[in-house]
Amino acid sequence: MIDTPANDNPRCFWKADVDATAADYLVPIIREIRPQVVITYDENGFYGHPDHIQAHRVAMRAVELAGKDSGEGEPWQVSKIYWVAVPKKEMFEGLQHFADAADNPFKDIKTVDDLPFGTPDELIAAAIDGEKYVPNKLAAMRAHASQIATDDWLFKVAEMGGRATEHFTLAYGERGETDERGWETDLFAGLDV
Repeated sequence: MIDTPANDNPRCFWKADVDATAADYLVPIIREIRPQVVITYDENGFYGHPDHIQAHRVAMRAVELAGKDSGEGEPWQVSKIYWVAVPKKEMFEGLQHFADAADNPFKDIKTVDDLPFGTPDELIAAAIDGEKYVPNKLAAMRAHASQIATDDWLFKVAEMGGRATEHFTLAYGERGETDERGWETDLFAGLDV
């Protein structure tokens, strides 16, 4: 996190020069793969994690550069950019299940407005049902225990089926067909695939 010794290391991702290194590595990949949709974090990395913030900066800059004619490769214009989101109402309701957990840093949150992060529900543009992928997600989380310990309360949320639905805000592009909530249920909605 910010102000930790790991982020003082000049070789850490947080310190990478967005233009001179990180985005330059991603631009040729975007031009080769030619994605119609790109998903990344918002400007705050969802909750202020420096690697997530840097991932946002790199992805957004690389998409911008990939769309410019550099003479070194065919420019590619991405059709939509989504930012990962968690609706505040859903986050608040989920945290209430763990209000008494000793390791829950949010146990003092009493209302949705008290949440330090999350996305206002009215800004959600898409919701994708990932129920069938929860076992894969849990396996990936177990394989990367340095990111989240299996005895952590957040891992318990995932085991209970939390975040089976992934939410997004639409940062760039046109919204396609939506459901009764006004949310896309397919990130490629409105695109020729």
